[in-house]
Amino acid sequence: MKILAIERELLPAGSGVSDQPHLVAEAARLWELYQGGVVREMYFRADAPLAVLVLECDNLRIAGEAVATLPLVRHGLIAFDLSPCDVSRLCPPVQGWFAWNRGAEAALDPFAHR
Repeated sequence: MKILAIERELLPAGSGVSDQPHLVAEAARLWELYQGGVVREMYFRADAPLAVLVLECDNLRIAGEAVATLPLVRHGLIAFDLSPCDVSRLCPPVQGWFAWNRGAEAALDPFAHR
């Protein structure tokens, strides 16, 4: 299941608490989760210095446990709002394109089983 994780800061601006001491460990843990296939994509929002992650987990509980291992979360500096994504409910034009294109993709894929 794809899960969208959107960061939110827990401390008010100007609180004087710095995330700097944890950033190297945060990047290292994100890299581990990426290599393990849990974090599939990582972004920063264009309008704020907040992370947006796309996770691949069996359910929301497992996704929550994964983001809870991030140092900034463990130290109470940030949290993530988790939202499951339902790719089976694509809009009809997109579903139609995938159905139509399935044959073309197989023909072009040298690794496809024939």
